[in-house]
Amino acid sequence: MFKPTIATTFTIIILPIGIMIESLIGKYWNISTWKLADYSVQLMAETGNEYYVETLLLTIALTVLAIIIGILLMWKNSGTTKI
Repeated sequence: MFKPTIATTFTIIILPIGIMIESLIGKYWNISTWKLADYSVQLMAETGNEYYVETLLLTIALTVLAIIIGILLMWKNSGTTKI
């Protein structure tokens, strides 16, 4: 969808912003992709969290959605490539 430099810059910008939003209002929501690492540590320490499975499923669903969008945009852009 974007040129690699724009996509990389967007990713570098969105990660800190997402972490800041999570730290500000994250205590009010329990299912968030930003909390997956914390829930995984709790699971390994055997103090599991009831929202781990939902958070894992949300993360997997968003990853699959991003892959599908990437494939569709790749197909769209491949039609415009001249060799």
